[in-house]
This record gives sequence, C-alpha cells and structure tokens, in this order.
Amino acid sequence: MGALGGLGVALVVLGAALRIAEALPVGIALGGAAYGLFLVLGDDTVRLGVPLVAGALIVAAELGYSALEPPLVPAPLGIKLRRTGRSLALVAGGVAVSALVLAAAVAAVGDSAGLQLIGLAAAVAAVGLLAVLARASA
Repeated sequence: MGALGGLGVALVVLGAALRIAEALPVGIALGGAAYGLFLVLGDDTVRLGVPLVAGALIVAAELGYSALEPPLVPAPLGIKLRRTGRSLALVAGGVAVSALVLAAAVAAVGDSAGLQLIGLAAAVAAVGLLAVLARASA
C-alpha cells in the first residue's frame, strides 16, 4: 500500500515539475487506490477521515494542474482571489459530498425513506460536483 501511494505521490510531483499532464490523474488515482486498499484491508471500523482524504486528493489535483499552467501574464489580485475561492469551494464541496456518502453508508436506518433521501442527496451532490469540475475545466 505504501509503495502504491508513494508511486502516486511521485507521479504527481514529477508530472507537475516536468509539466506532464497525463501523469497527474494517474498519480492521484494511485494515491486514492492506496488509501482504498488501506481501508479494505484494515479493520472493520469506519474511518471518519475519509472526507479529509477526498479533500486532499482534490487539493492535489488543483495544485498539480495549476502548476501546469504557463505564467504568461501576472494575474491581478482579483483573479487570484476568485480562483482561490473557487478552489476552496470545490474542496469544501468534495469534503461535504464524501461526508454525506459516509453518513449514508453508516446510517443504521434500514430501508427507511430517510436513508433513501440521504443516498439521493449524495448522488445529486456528486453529480453537481462533477458538473462544476467539468465547467471549470472547459
């Protein structure tokens, strides 16, 4: 698991440093896969840090792709603040969505309507987050 995560980190760092865009998603996916293996192979307790790991993966992606952008012209402070705010909102949204999914996964409410509503809210939030990501990259 550690080797898989280390390889992921190395790919992200090398991809950002050498401007190899294709290395970033592979590295981030390997980092997420390493944590997923840690969760699967560990004990059966719920890891409350999962939303924070999701946020960290989003931060890694944002910083990695920001490093790939050529600094053509120094951006005005307003643009920098807007981009920072968008990135922070994206990370907060990712943490919130993963926390909602985690809450739905551990909820002991059986087949109740409440569980179905939590699952629906998590699915809608995940799709909304993907739409924001797609729009931001366009």
